[in-house]
Amino acid sequence: MAWSKFPYPDPAYTHTAASLKKAWARLHAGDCESFPKDAALVDAWIAFHAGEFEKAAKQGLALGVPGYSVANKATCMYANYLEKSDALRRATGRATEGCGRLLLARLCAGALRARDLHRQGACARHRQQGKE
Repeated sequence: MAWSKFPYPDPAYTHTAASLKKAWARLHAGDCESFPKDAALVDAWIAFHAGEFEKAAKQGLALGVPGYSVANKATCMYANYLEKSDALRRATGRATEGCGRLLLARLCAGALRARDLHRQGACARHRQQGKE
């Protein structure tokens, strides 16, 4: 089943990679996301900021761990603000919990180290302050 379209498109949020990079600090001031280095991940964020939440979620999930943040945010935005069915909204929320569990399981299994997550953008404030 296709997700509902975002009903308030705004050209100000339709970005290219360059314009997204320029606006990134303002758009992500609250979540400390680092601007992605991978072009496919940039494309997922471009879709997210344009309100193409289904596309962003699919692209993010296809990228694995690096894409889980955009996939989770896209799914949550959609579920909270656009999904009209309460049952689907709850089901979508349960589905996004899986991304967090998988990330935690990989971290606990040693597949990822906390320092790696930190370097992938878990806390841009620490990088700005020169801390590792």
